[in-house]
Amino acid sequence: MLFSLRFQNVYFVMQELVKKFTLQENIDLSQYSTMRIGGRARYFYTAKDQTELIDFLNELHKENIKFIILGGGANCLFADEVFDGVVIRNRMNKLIVQENHINAESGVTIGVFNEECKKRGLSGLEMLMRVPGTIGGAVWNNAGAYGMEISRIVTGGKVWSRGEVQKVDQDFFEFTYRSSILKKTRDHVLLEADFEMKNIGKEEIAKKMEEIIQMRLEKEPQGLTCGSFFRNPPNNSAGRLLEEVGAKDLKIGDLEVAQKHANWLLNKGKATASDLIQLRDLMKSKVKERFGVELQEELDIISSSKQ
Repeated sequence: MLFSLRFQNVYFVMQELVKKFTLQENIDLSQYSTMRIGGRARYFYTAKDQTELIDFLNELHKENIKFIILGGGANCLFADEVFDGVVIRNRMNKLIVQENHINAESGVTIGVFNEECKKRGLSGLEMLMRVPGTIGGAVWNNAGAYGMEISRIVTGGKVWSRGEVQKVDQDFFEFTYRSSILKKTRDHVLLEADFEMKNIGKEEIAKKMEEIIQMRLEKEPQGLTCGSFFRNPPNNSAGRLLEEVGAKDLKIGDLEVAQKHANWLLNKGKATASDLIQLRDLMKSKVKERFGVELQEELDIISSSKQ
């Protein structure tokens, strides 16, 4: 969610917020990206407490200051420029389990969530094993794999929007393939989510999780990557289309298409967001020219001018 810095006194407002909420300044954002790519944040805030985060969001809303929420850094990448607003790193990590029901704050990592499920024999999110993201990011993007999506187990949650906090049900999220209302409108910040899991026993869930891990190790490229870059078009495979247009031979700077999977990009060391944008456009143009298909990336590329 992005708001504009329009007021002449914004510097003084921000300096007060720096003191009140312990904001950091001029932070390198590449360290918070799984691809190790990105510019800098003028202001950076780590959210660990839900009440304080709500207070902070209310202040930003009141002053019309733009901000964006950062989870695990797998599906969000910042342009090479300075992001002239506040980047909020979500580290709220409370998780409550009651039988088959789980309430998780949006900063809980998928790894922690699944470890808790493993201890209790709960099934539902194991398809995201080894995905370096948070619950908030997974709900925001309706993350999924191997025929499953997180929308199948979400039953509701709590969101902040323009100074108001509300409990919502599953229908609120308007889930679609790799998207939700959180992603479509950017008017809401997910604070926590509720899940209905299935108890299949500790041994069975441990077996399923290990199978997912092995499949990922066998099929997915390893390294500095964000995972699948483009969404699969309806009734098609982005990876197959890219392979057929020779995408595996493409490289710009230190960024290259993975040999193991044509829908994965790898940073070999010093790739930039500019490299990624150029390579993205080249890959899309080749598929568009050959097949007439317009690929859409899963990754959200953020700049100060993006509204």
